[in-house]
Amino acid sequence: MKFKVGQEPFLQKVSKVSGVVPSRTPLTFLYNIHAVLKGNDLTLTASDGDVFLITDIVVEGIED
Repeated sequence: MKFKVGQEPFLQKVSKVSGVVPSRTPLTFLYNIHAVLKGNDLTLTASDGDVFLITDIVVEGIED
């Protein structure tokens, strides 16, 4: 996955979804933010196991 995006919009979206990622959990998959690139649309997903937060960013997609 390769893409270009401005630092400020990217950091805003990452901080938005990282708010639901728990700081301590026995379930290691909850420590991560899942990113999916489709064309010029980057989707970030995070969860605490109960609540999912999904946000999209328009980027310059180079490789899916």
